[in-house]
Amino acid sequence: MKVAYNKKIIEFVLPAFKKFDTDESGAIEKKELQQLCEYLGCPLTDEEADIALIDLDLDNSGDIDFHEFKRWYFTGMKSYSATDRKRMEISSSSMKYLDSLEGHAIFDFVNVG
Repeated sequence: MKVAYNKKIIEFVLPAFKKFDTDESGAIEKKELQQLCEYLGCPLTDEEADIALIDLDLDNSGDIDFHEFKRWYFTGMKSYSATDRKRMEISSSSMKYLDSLEGHAIFDFVNVG
């Protein structure tokens, strides 16, 4: 199961992230998020992009890093509820461990293809 999860990350998630990280900074900033959403057919105003960043930026860094993007991708690119967001606000030292555990459940229950 972990192999299939990692394959999805390599084949789909990482290329999608790189496509919209146009400045290759390792994070998706507000303008890049707006481009991503426009590509998906849901253009965002500046105000809507600010709100989306607040929702998706779990570590409050001001942008969406790969771990945040990956979590968003596997939710079907939906906004988080307050409960979901609280659950995902974790220290970066715990991120790898939780990703390894949650990967199985996320891959099993979310249609990512």
